[in-house]
Amino acid sequence: MRMLKLPLSKFSTNGSPRSNSGDAAKMTEFWQKYSHSSTDERVASDKRLGTMTGGFTLVKVVKDDGSSLVALLKEGRGIYSELDIDFESVNPPLIRGIHGRPVDDPSDIPSKTAANDQELASLVESHVTDPAAKNPFSGAILIVHNGEIVLDKAWGMADREKQIKNTVDTQFCIGSMNKMFTAVAILQLVQQGKLSLDGYLKDYWPDYPNHDLASRVKIRQLLSHIAGTGDIFTPEYEAHRLETRTLADYVKLFGNRPVAFEPGSRMEYSNYGFILLGRLIEIVSGETYQDYVQKAYICPCRYDAYGFASGDRSRICRAVVIRKVRQDCNRMHQNFHGTAHPPAVGIRQ
Repeated sequence: MRMLKLPLSKFSTNGSPRSNSGDAAKMTEFWQKYSHSSTDERVASDKRLGTMTGGFTLVKVVKDDGSSLVALLKEGRGIYSELDIDFESVNPPLIRGIHGRPVDDPSDIPSKTAANDQELASLVESHVTDPAAKNPFSGAILIVHNGEIVLDKAWGMADREKQIKNTVDTQFCIGSMNKMFTAVAILQLVQQGKLSLDGYLKDYWPDYPNHDLASRVKIRQLLSHIAGTGDIFTPEYEAHRLETRTLADYVKLFGNRPVAFEPGSRMEYSNYGFILLGRLIEIVSGETYQDYVQKAYICPCRYDAYGFASGDRSRICRAVVIRKVRQDCNRMHQNFHGTAHPPAVGIRQ
């Protein structure tokens, strides 16, 4: 079997620091050599990933079967991930796609455990205040065990410019965790018989701009990132960011784009796929995405500290101290009603 030769040291802080350095030139050089896909999109994605994780250290290669690699990595923030690398060819090596996922700590690597709640709180505080951390933790942590609060504390700054500290009442942009809200909304509509997971996009959205895409992409494929619908953080988006405010605006911007690969053939993370799901919720329910989510489960579940932020990405992803207690859900909805890309990233906690 032919083993793949790829510089996995790009993921190691001790090796060639391409992704970890944040050096766009080095990342561009790597992708130009090992991929035929858009270099600009790859580099932008790598830089975002580096910021989120604090960089990677290669622990070991888990699998090398001659056509793909699986590597165990330790993130700069202390958790472990597995990285799957699929190849178009092995000679020369050309990358088709890279997909990561969090994994449990390896069994052969010792990990700290807590004997009781007090030790747990101490371990967590010690971890988030580690002076050796590359990117110090900034946020709030609530741990509840058997109905009792074990830890409820905040660290770091909510607004560095104004020197406002985080508190346990600070709201944060929760980023792509909002995709869970979108998925729940879709599954509710499936339960109600208004959607089918095996239905095609065209079945519910007959006038979608790219009819070929709508005829080939299933709802379940959008949920699983295997539809080939691509990302939204592209040069086109950056050029039109300020006027891209509604889900329909995103469709106007990307709706004629073809599928990137045969739907269902592989996985590639797709923010635009969840924009399509959000717009589908609007079409099927007859309500805006925000209205549907608010009425369907934010209010019934009494998530009083949740809401939607404005569309300026430079603003919504910065914590802002606001009032946590709201007298009624209608006022909360009015205060937070906004646009941007909520099905993919835009809700706040």
